[in-house]
Amino acid sequence: YWDVVPFSQYETTKELFQQFQSDKLLILLISSILLICASTNIIALLFILVKEKKHEIALLKTLGASTKQIALTFCIVGLSLSLLGLLSGSCLAYISLDNIPALLKFCSLFFGQELMQPTLITQGSVFPMSLFALKLVFFITPLFALCATLVPALSASRIQPAKLLRS
Repeated sequence: YWDVVPFSQYETTKELFQQFQSDKLLILLISSILLICASTNIIALLFILVKEKKHEIALLKTLGASTKQIALTFCIVGLSLSLLGLLSGSCLAYISLDNIPALLKFCSLFFGQELMQPTLITQGSVFPMSLFALKLVFFITPLFALCATLVPALSASRIQPAKLLRS
């Protein structure tokens, strides 16, 4: 008499899951661009530091510092900058993920319209931080920073003190 066709939960919310998947890819793309920008900033900062400290580097070389020691110094500076950014960014991400309802309310007041339906917002951690993503970030960021510091560190270690101190 009645023709009942059962639907799975996936079939009824298929479009929503596809939207979430495309949002994941968009967030991955944006975070990759941010990581490249941060690496570029580290390179630029270290090149400026090398340019400003040329005379001090030449003086260190005349006092007996090896090229490895000078390159290692600049690598440590770049890695410490990236680790500082990594730790502060991770703390801010954890705090913001824990307070998404309050952030959404603040943004709704700022933009003058509701950003998300109140039924979707719950108290507590709406989006738990993925341990895999955290491990990946803690592995990739220092790796990118190390690659970004190599070029300025090598240029600092190749400074010839005799030519520089003469001028």
